[in-house]
Formats: sequence, C-alpha cells, structure tokens
Amino acid sequence: MKRLFVLLLLFGLARAADYYPHAVGMTWRYTSGEVQTITGKRTLGGVEVFELEHRYPGGGRMVEAMSYTNGVRLLAVRTGGRLLVYDPPLLLFPPPPLKKGQTWAQETRLNGQRLNVRYRVLGVEGVRVPLGAFNAFKIRSLMVGPSGSENEVILYFVPGLGVVRYATPEGGVIDLEAVSRP
Repeated sequence: MKRLFVLLLLFGLARAADYYPHAVGMTWRYTSGEVQTITGKRTLGGVEVFELEHRYPGGGRMVEAMSYTNGVRLLAVRTGGRLLVYDPPLLLFPPPPLKKGQTWAQETRLNGQRLNVRYRVLGVEGVRVPLGAFNAFKIRSLMVGPSGSENEVILYFVPGLGVVRYATPEGGVIDLEAVSRP
C-alpha cells in the first residue's frame, strides 16, 4: 500500500510539472498563421528561463523569456531589436491546479510604463478547435495600460497542452491547429 502511495505521489508530481507544457522543441500552430516554439532554455541567477519564439505570417518575430517556477512568469520580451523587461515579472498563470473562480492580479512595469493585469478562471467549457475537442479552463485576462486603455482576451487553456483558443469580446477567435512535441 505504501509503495502504491509513493507511485501515485510521484505520478502526481510529474503531472504537475507538465501542467503548463514547456519542453524545448514544443511547437504550437494557430489559425492566424502564428507559430510558437520553445527554442531554448538557460539558467539565469539560479532560475531556468525558457525562450518562447512567436513567428507571424509575413516574417514578424518576437521572443518571450519565461519562467515555469511557481506558475508561469513572463520576464521579458525581445521584439524589433528591443528588449523589454517586466518589473516585476508578470504572473501569467498561477501554480497548478487551476480552479473555477480563481483570480490573480498584478501591477508591473514594462519599459517604464505601468500595467495592471487581472485574471479570472470563469469555469471549464467544452471547445472545438481544428486540433480536436477539449474541456478547457476559460480564463478572462484584462490588461489596463498607463492611459487607462483596456485589452481583454479570453483564453481557453488545457492542462498539458496549452492555450487552444484566444478570443476577444468583439468575436475574434484564434484556434490551435497543431501541436508537436520533441
């Protein structure tokens, strides 16, 4: 019985580590034409930092530096030859597991500009995307910029897979078409 408990505990820990997938080489392709790939990792100040590259149709490119320790944190963005650092790092997702009604919020600075970001897990909802049908956590993300401008996005997140849909209140939708693992 004790051996079974240890095996279940180890299995649970392994699953928690994969809740927010981040293996180097993992790639997501979306209906917008955007391709996201975890291109590498390094250790900075004792923290593992992963590079998530976004490639857009027409040749645009952006790289995010992310940490998957104690949730998912966005540390910096490199785009257009500029490095923009979040101070403090932005908490994108809290430590697992997600729960209906869960909220988290944060104020950060990006390139000296103050941003307020709030998240709320609205529940679990069935969603069909080109990759398949999933029960996904529906998460409302609201970012308020320095001028008071608001940017709202609804994320549909599937543990172990990632974001399968991005939606806007105006009806815009970007769905996950394919995923490949290393």
